[in-house]
Amino acid sequence: MADDFPRDRAHIHLRNNGIREAYRRPNQLIHAPPLPARDRASHAAALTQSIEQAVESARQQIAARDPQLSVGTPGFYLEIDLPMSGRAALDQLADRRQHMELVAVHEPTQPGAPITASVFLPQSAQAYYLRKVEAYRDVDTDRGRPRNEPLVSRMETVRLATARSLFTDHDDLFPQAADEQVWWEVWLRDGRRENFEHIAEALNITLRTHAVRFPERVVMLALASTAMLDRMIAHSDVVAELRRAKDTPSFFMGLGGAEQRDWSDELLGRVRPPQSDIAVCILDSGVRRTHPLIEPALAVEDWHTVKPAWGSDDTPAWSGHGTRMAGVGLYGDLVPLLVGGDPVPLPFRLESVRILPPEDEANDPELYGAITAEAIARAEVQAPERRRAIAMAVTSASPARGRPTSWSAAIDQLCFEEEQRRLIVLSAGNIGDDLMPAEHLTRNDLEAVDDPSQAWNALTVGAFTEKVDIIDTDFAGYAPIAPVGELSPRSRTSVVWDRQWPVKPEVVFEGDYIFARPRQIIGI
Repeated sequence: MADDFPRDRAHIHLRNNGIREAYRRPNQLIHAPPLPARDRASHAAALTQSIEQAVESARQQIAARDPQLSVGTPGFYLEIDLPMSGRAALDQLADRRQHMELVAVHEPTQPGAPITASVFLPQSAQAYYLRKVEAYRDVDTDRGRPRNEPLVSRMETVRLATARSLFTDHDDLFPQAADEQVWWEVWLRDGRRENFEHIAEALNITLRTHAVRFPERVVMLALASTAMLDRMIAHSDVVAELRRAKDTPSFFMGLGGAEQRDWSDELLGRVRPPQSDIAVCILDSGVRRTHPLIEPALAVEDWHTVKPAWGSDDTPAWSGHGTRMAGVGLYGDLVPLLVGGDPVPLPFRLESVRILPPEDEANDPELYGAITAEAIARAEVQAPERRRAIAMAVTSASPARGRPTSWSAAIDQLCFEEEQRRLIVLSAGNIGDDLMPAEHLTRNDLEAVDDPSQAWNALTVGAFTEKVDIIDTDFAGYAPIAPVGELSPRSRTSVVWDRQWPVKPEVVFEGDYIFARPRQIIGI
C-alpha cells in the first residue's frame, strides 16, 4: 500500500496568499440506497415474531426488577439489526412523541455484517414497532407501496438489548468474562446523572467524580463488570452508550539527554525574559520551574496543578516529560542556540498545568476530557485576559479510527465554546513498537494517531526529520531509516480512517532521527 504513491514530494509552504470568503454550502445530490427487496408477508411475519419475543422478554425483565434498584421511566432497550444499506432508517427508529430515543449505534467490523442500533422504549410504547409492522403488512400508501416501508423493510431483526448492545467501541475491547471489572466510559442520557449515581451505589459500582458534559449527554467513568452493567440496564433508563476507558501511556517522547551545565549557564547569560504577555500553556506531567532555562519564562503564579496533592512540579515517574516539552516549546532546537553567541529573547512566557497523577495512581484511569477542561480553566482564571496557545503532548492509544471519544469531543468543545475560542495543539503520538526498516512507510500508514488528536477543531502535529547525517563514530555502519524530509518512522497518520473523518496530522515539524543496521534500531 505504501509503495502505490510517490513519496519524493517537497513540502508545500503557503504564505499570505489566502483569500477570506463566506462559507457556502456545496450543492449535493443525495442518492438514497434502494430499499431491500422483501417478500412483504414473510418479512412482516419474521419481524413480528422477533419483536413479540423481545417485548415478552422485556415484560419478564420488568416484572423481575428489584425495587431497590429500579430508577427512572419504566421501560426497556431493544437492539435492532439493519443492513449497511439501511443506514437511512436510523433516524426513523425513535419517536420523541413516544419518548423513545435512539441511544447507540454500533458500526460493523466485518464485511456484510449489519449495523446494530439500540433504542430505549418506555413501557407505554412497547407496541410501537408491532403497529409499524402491522401497517406495513396490511396497508398501502396512495402510491401503492406498503405503509412504513422505508423503516420496516430495512429492519432485519429485533431483540432485547444488553450491555453488549450499548457498547460502541471496537469489539475486541469488550471483556470476555462477565465478572471481569474494568473501567468504562458511561455515556448517560440527558438529565439522568442523579439516577445513575443512585443505582451505581446500589450495585457497588465505583465511580470517578469527574464528568464531561455535552448538550444531551454526560460522560462518567465507572469500574464495573458486564454483569453489573446488565443489571443496571435492566433496572433503569440511564445509559445511552458504553465505551472502554483508555489509559494514558506510561512513557512519552523525549528529545535527547540533558545538556552539560556549563553550556546551560552560558546560554542562560544570553537569555532575555519575555516582554510579551502571550503564553504557551503546557498540559503535561508538570514542569520543573527551577530549571535555569525555564525559570525566566515561568512565574510562580502560572505554575498550576489540577490536584493540589500532586504538586505542580515534574517528577521522575514521568521521566521529566513536562519539563522537556516546556523546553521544546520555549526554545525549540537548543543546538543552534548553544553553539551560537547571540542574545536569545524569549518570544512568550510559559504556563504549566500538571494533569498526570503520581506513579502510584497511574493505573487508576481518569476521565481526561474533564481534567483537560479543568486544567485550561485554572490557567484562564489566573490570567483571564492573556492570549495563549494550549499545548498537550499527552495521548492515549485508541482503536477509534477517527471516531470521536469523550476526550476528543471535550477538546472540540473547548476549542469553540460560545464564550471563548481556543487554540489547542495536540501531539499525533508515537509508534512505540519495534520498527522494521523496510516496513516503516507502511507502519506510518497503518498506525492511526492517538486519542485525542482526532479532534476536528484542534491542531494535530506529527513529525518529519531532516536530521539524517550520522557523524558519531560509535554508530559507524548505521543508515537512516527515512530519507531527509520524510515522515518520521515513529509518526502516526490517519490513512486507515474512513473518508468522513479529518486528515491528521495537519502539520509536521522536526521530530527526531532514527537509524538502523540489521537487528538494531537507535532513536535520538
